[in-house]
Amino acid sequence: MPAAVAGFTPESLLAATYSVLRQLLAERPFLDNCYPQLVRPGGNVSARHQLAQTMDVVDANWCGVGVIASSGFGINAALAAHDARLRFPAYDDPTRKCAGEMPPGCDCAKGVMGKLYPDQCRLYGTACTPRTPVGPCMVSDEGACRIWWASGIREAKVA
Repeated sequence: MPAAVAGFTPESLLAATYSVLRQLLAERPFLDNCYPQLVRPGGNVSARHQLAQTMDVVDANWCGVGVIASSGFGINAALAAHDARLRFPAYDDPTRKCAGEMPPGCDCAKGVMGKLYPDQCRLYGTACTPRTPVGPCMVSDEGACRIWWASGIREAKVA
């Protein structure tokens, strides 16, 4: 999958967009660093060291996508006394709503995976608005649905 790291300046965002489109057209995907002012090869050495001391790589359940192997972090055994998932057993209660499930009718997961545009969601602009968000894509200021709403797209294009 074509990918690019970008900063928040117009130049960096345009460079990343151009890179992803160029990769797509050439059918040669890779991860391109379009933000070299801050993002360095090998990452942030100090942050990587801190993560290695405190966390283990684990399978993670991603909102609406499901479990992806080795895609998350969990507190390591040395710090298990501070792990809220162990301290509060109700977290793993099978009757508790699964973290990866979307509310009924919410198509946020399809949007996150690029399978539809936010205004193609069945709830967009009706049951789901910034004042009455249904899924995570409308709750967060960085969510795709919230961004579309803020840009003035207020009506769903549901067939």
